[in-house]
Amino acid sequence: MTHFPLRHDGVSLDVHALAVGVSVLCTVLALILVVRPAVVVLAAGVVAATV
Repeated sequence: MTHFPLRHDGVSLDVHALAVGVSVLCTVLALILVVRPAVVVLAAGVVAATV
């Protein structure tokens, strides 16, 4: 789900936080789809995965 490299290689902490945030968002949307499938949640999942 997430990956934190040992060396930053010039990448800021904000970029790592964004990657974790998108991963968490995708996981939450997937769990919502399991409980209640809806077109709006499915569309949000597709958009989040594309980002």
